[in-house]
Amino acid sequence: MKNQKEELLTTSLTSVPLPIAKEMAKTFRKNHVRTDKDTKSVWFPVEQITAIANALKEEKADGIRVYFGQYTEDLIKKLNQITSAPEIPKDYANRNTVIFVSTREENGIKKTDYFTDMKHPMNPENRGELCPNDCPKDSPMLTD
Repeated sequence: MKNQKEELLTTSLTSVPLPIAKEMAKTFRKNHVRTDKDTKSVWFPVEQITAIANALKEEKADGIRVYFGQYTEDLIKKLNQITSAPEIPKDYANRNTVIFVSTREENGIKKTDYFTDMKHPMNPENRGELCPNDCPKDSPMLTD
């Protein structure tokens, strides 16, 4: 019998049972991971996630959209000119990543992307650590 804490950790309307999540990740790797260097996952520290969540609340966001992107050598150089942010490794060139974009209702339209240049203070978020280089050891999400 599950205790209350276990129930809270495993019961959600949006959670995915581990066997299905594993199959989803396996299908992605089968269809999109061609070499040992291709991105299998992206990790973000809790501090960054918390900062994003706090900014979303402050800006009265209605959600976050995840875009898939790809680094190039030129983009890495440009991003690494932002000295206050963590440096992106050069070997991330030609690797996939994700970009978080905040959304909110604008002009009666829900889930509208919004950015700093649209007179709102949130820029897209990135700079997660890619697997590979930083892969979880023995994760069921990476086993076939």
